Order: sequence, then structure tokens, then C-alpha cells
Amino acid sequence: MQAERDEINHAAMLEAPACMPVDLAKMRPKLFLDDIMTPCLARVRLFFSADGVASIDQDHRDLVKAYKDEVGIKAIIDAHSNKTNVNDGWYSFDRARFSQLHRLCSGMASVFAKTTSKVESDFSILKWEKDEFRMNLLDLSLEGIFQAKQFKLLGLLDPNPVPKADDDDDDDT
Repeated sequence: MQAERDEINHAAMLEAPACMPVDLAKMRPKLFLDDIMTPCLARVRLFFSADGVASIDQDHRDLVKAYKDEVGIKAIIDAHSNKTNVNDGWYSFDRARFSQLHRLCSGMASVFAKTTSKVESDFSILKWEKDEFRMNLLDLSLEGIFQAKQFKLLGLLDPNPVPKADDDDDDDT
């Protein structure tokens, strides 16, 4: 999961892209490529092979076609509303169908601000919108990290240092 940030590291206020079957089924394939795939293609390629990316495009085309041609799919999708959960929307028809598109949309639904990225966003900017209790938890976490690093450095020290002989203090003459 990744919190979306703008160019000055504030929470991104972009709307999440369409990721529900009801929205995608009514979207032309060119618009899908231009508005959804192209802006996030670099990130998509981190998680999908070239064949996977092609499968996403094909799944979208198949979804649009099924919505137009199959009465059952159209009825299921039209029953969705803005209160439909992402997984419920995608699992309302055969799970194997449109699987790559579903996988992409499930990932996109989880990376935008004001969804589930509050914790990741908090660690991106220390002490951003924190009450005193959350700040204390963060301070405790950071203190643990600092102590662990310090412990590691202390372990590198020689526990029995041998003093070096000093040649300047020779009184043997």
C-alpha cells in the first residue's frame, strides 16, 4: 500500500480513478487507457508482466462487451450503487472472469488518500495531523529504532581494548 502524495508531500486530493465494474462497464476502451492505465502505467508494470498489462486491457474490453451483450451481467452491474464495496462489486459475477482487471482495480482502490492510507500518510510526514496520543506512539516507535541502531553500533565496539604503547613517554635513557 502506498499513500498518494503531491509534489510538496501533502496528501493527494485527486479523486480515485474508476475502479468499480459499474463505472468501467460504461467507459470506452480509449478513455480507460487514457484516464486510468496511462497515468499509472509505471506502477502497474511493477506488479504486472507485459502480458498482464495486455490482459487488463482485454478484460476491460470484455467487460464493456459483456455489459452491452449479456443481460445477466448488465442486470448485476446495474444493481451496484455508490455504496457497493469494491470486492462485492467484483465478486458479484464469476471471479475468474475479468480477473486481471479486478486485481488492478482492487489495488487502485487502496492507494488513494481518504481511504485506508492514513497510517502510511502519517509516517510520510512526521507529526502531521496527530493528536498527543498518536504523537507519543510515533515518538515511542522512533525511540525504539534509534535505540536499536545505537545497540548495533555499540556491538561493534571492542569490549577489551588494548591500550597502545606510547613511544613519547620513554624514560629508558
